[in-house]
Amino acid sequence: NIGLRQFLRMAKAMKNNIVVGFLCLLCIAYTPAFAATINASPAESSVMFRLNHDLGYTVGYFNNFSATLDANDDQSQIVSANIQVKTDSINTRNAIRDEGLRSSLFLETGKFPQAVFESTKVEGDQVSGLLTIKGIVKPISFKLERDSAKKKIVLKGSFNRHDYGITYNPVMAHKKKIIGDRVELIIELNIHAG
Repeated sequence: NIGLRQFLRMAKAMKNNIVVGFLCLLCIAYTPAFAATINASPAESSVMFRLNHDLGYTVGYFNNFSATLDANDDQSQIVSANIQVKTDSINTRNAIRDEGLRSSLFLETGKFPQAVFESTKVEGDQVSGLLTIKGIVKPISFKLERDSAKKKIVLKGSFNRHDYGITYNPVMAHKKKIIGDRVELIIELNIHAG
């Protein structure tokens, strides 16, 4: 026969084991499952910007960039994103303008060779995060659009270039500034697995 004390010790140990087991099950149930990190295909992706000026719009691209995404198991939902852009790869299809954009008046690519977006929160169709340009870090929010047929996601956002110390803006004879302050940013990422 087991004594009362020994019985109580055994009951307590069993109770503790049951509690620990239950907590483990809870942790498993509430731990999100992630697929392997997806590297966006550069051949089918793009980082584009657009801003207005006195004659309309300037549209440009960055030819050299990388993007990695984390998604849930079936890749139906993006969980996080990291995009790194080589600033000297800017291309507006105008060599003279591109050299100006690489200069200290704009991106200062010799000193700041990289611009980075790092997400901090993905909720529904909103992706919030931090955008770093010229070493300056500011919050930004993108609208997220998904094209499941083409396995592509599109991020659309905008920022004020003055927030990043890009303030150059010659004034024309009629005192109108030539370059707009708001920069639209459109990032298309192909996310074919593998």
